[in-house]
Amino acid sequence: MARTSPKTAKSRTSKPKSTRANTQESKSAKATPETNRKMSLKMPKINLKGINLRSIKENKKLLKTLGWVLVVIAAFVLVDYFVQYLNNGYSIAVVNGERISHREYAQRLEEVAGEKTAQNLIDTAVIEQEAAKEKITVDDNEVDDFVQKAIDELGSEQAYKDALEANGLTDEIYRRDLKVRLLAQKLVVDKPDEKTLKDFFTQYKAVYFSDSDKYDDVKTDVEQLYYNQQFNENYQSWLDEKETDAVIQNNYEDNVKYAFLKVTRNIVQNLFDDLKSKK
Repeated sequence: MARTSPKTAKSRTSKPKSTRANTQESKSAKATPETNRKMSLKMPKINLKGINLRSIKENKKLLKTLGWVLVVIAAFVLVDYFVQYLNNGYSIAVVNGERISHREYAQRLEEVAGEKTAQNLIDTAVIEQEAAKEKITVDDNEVDDFVQKAIDELGSEQAYKDALEANGLTDEIYRRDLKVRLLAQKLVVDKPDEKTLKDFFTQYKAVYFSDSDKYDDVKTDVEQLYYNQQFNENYQSWLDEKETDAVIQNNYEDNVKYAFLKVTRNIVQNLFDDLKSKK
């Protein structure tokens, strides 16, 4: 029996490996054309010969011209709106091209009714502050009820609107002032009891009612008339007292002067006054 040499045995054992390696190489060799085709699809060739550089320059000029046109249009729009502001927002009126400013209008109003308007605003602030302090409120339903009564007394809603216009009022302004009046009424006049209302009805029956009217039938009217009378008699004295107690700086009437640490000194003085009143 012949012996096999180590070299021969080694060469026999290595043949299977070379066969697997060759198989892998052949697979990779077969995959190469497909890969190349995919790459050729992902990277198309760009033909630079078809680009017209002259047309690009012309398009840039066109875009630049278009941009300037838009700028000019925007400028005209802004100027137009500015002129509209001068005619509408800045001016109260324009007469043959001459503008009457809101400032001139406000100065003229101040000359005519400035003092009265300033005092009315002060009165309103005092009433609203006192109502907040006493936790007294007036809701929209109460205002609506009084407006409806006014409409009923005048006969129609159109008559109500005509009355407002004749007095230089609008419904909104009337409701606002009415709400302040109702707040003041609740502050000034204490709620009457039944005996007070009956006595008032007996005393003023001949003035406000007919002989056939009975108290129970006109109780709501009696109560309103009582409130109106008491309010008219006592409102001004009540308001004067509250405004005397309040710290009011009326810049319309007073010649206001600036002073060193004036506000700080007033605060300190008020603190000392509070401490004294508590003692």
